[in-house]
Amino acid sequence: MNNNYILTALFLCAILPAFGQKSKKEKVDYKYIQLPMEPLPTEIKNYASSIVVGYAEEEAEKAKQYEEEKKKAAEEFAKEKEEYKNKSVGENC
Repeated sequence: MNNNYILTALFLCAILPAFGQKSKKEKVDYKYIQLPMEPLPTEIKNYASSIVVGYAEEEAEKAKQYEEEKKKAAEEFAKEKEEYKNKSVGENC
């Protein structure tokens, strides 16, 4: 009986992805809003693009500064905690 459950689960795992995407064989017509001012030459069939992010260095610097501030705050906290532990109750009375 346990084998039947396993076989059913395997069958469902194999069949269900087939229904995940049904591509329609339709042709879609579209119009350009504006054609390029300088079209690419006709011999170019494909191209690759790259994105240069200008703020990456700035974000890396901010992250480095944050880590330094966090380390400084942790050291200051440890120092103040130790001072508090060493303080006696009747010291100023």
